[in-house]
Amino acid sequence: MTRMSIEVEGLDRLGRKLDHALDPVRDLVVELTEYADAETRRGAKPHAGDLGRLGQGNNIRKSVSPAGTPTRDLEGKVYTNSPIVVAVDQGRPPSSGLVGLMPSVKALTRWAGRHGIPKERGFYIARAIGRRGSKPVEFFQHALDATDEAADHASGQTAREIERKWGA
Repeated sequence: MTRMSIEVEGLDRLGRKLDHALDPVRDLVVELTEYADAETRRGAKPHAGDLGRLGQGNNIRKSVSPAGTPTRDLEGKVYTNSPIVVAVDQGRPPSSGLVGLMPSVKALTRWAGRHGIPKERGFYIARAIGRRGSKPVEFFQHALDATDEAADHASGQTAREIERKWGA
């Protein structure tokens, strides 16, 4: 029996390079998730009188796949579990006008005051929203659109970075 052994010089170096070849893709996902999060929070405060509380704390959340996740499974997302954030973002459907289905009168009284509307109108605004619903602000969609535009530029930079690493 004859045996042959071949040693490829530099194979270990190539293996290390391959292991990290697509690291910039994860960096891109992180960067775009951060951008989408910032745009969503900015959009959740559409009026100068708004305090931006929808975007504070855990109302709007983000997550990115952990380091080491295969490139094809990388995911970044911006989301909410808050029914109030959903109601503002997507609008509120009209109810049958029952008082129990109105939004918070206290919150809308404060909101009215910050928007130059007499505070006494808070109850009437809440009742009107309960009866007629409210228009969506769609800050998640606006953030998605802005992130989509930013992704075109950022992905081109990432592709160039990968090409530079490979000397292509």
